[in-house]
Amino acid sequence: MSPVTGLTNLYAENSAVKTRFFYGFGAEYDFDHITVQPITLGLGVSLYDLSTYNIAGIETPGVNILPYPQDTLNYTIKTKNLTVLFEPKLIYTAFHLQPYVLGGLGYARNTLSNFSEYTSPGSLAAPSTSLYPNHTTTVFAYEVGSGLQYAFWNHSNSHAIIFHVEYRYLNLGQSRLGRASEQTTNQNIHVNNTSNIVDIGITYRI
Repeated sequence: MSPVTGLTNLYAENSAVKTRFFYGFGAEYDFDHITVQPITLGLGVSLYDLSTYNIAGIETPGVNILPYPQDTLNYTIKTKNLTVLFEPKLIYTAFHLQPYVLGGLGYARNTLSNFSEYTSPGSLAAPSTSLYPNHTTTVFAYEVGSGLQYAFWNHSNSHAIIFHVEYRYLNLGQSRLGRASEQTTNQNIHVNNTSNIVDIGITYRI
């Protein structure tokens, strides 16, 4: 999360990299007979639910009016993302081991919630009585990726069990908290949501 400057308080995340579990499901249709061989076009739609996790950081009160060093607070926020993407995919089918590239466009429903703050060890700073409310934002999302797939079983060239390994870069836009009742600016605490996903899975092709 990028520090927000120009406010009375400064918020800086302890770490911008998190490991998260997620689940998703979707459907894909491959246009085997209308594309230029050995290239197959697949079109799919997927839903991803990235699990809730905590963001933690350091809050410096009065950063624009008080000299450093200053007493600080610790803060935590919960974030959750629900994403729907339309996903085109190009598959090179000349061999049993088939490389592919994919992309995705859609939207993400991002929620920041449960903002809390507490005094850092050894600090005299007091938590605010006016906290930031929960907020949900729906924004544009996109992805790019590539992978390898292999069909273990094929019946009449139509039904198959396919094993795949792939990498995806997912950009889910921003999440932000609502404005506190005592806030005097129109800026919000925000988080930029990006994910690097390594996916290993099995697909049944009808």
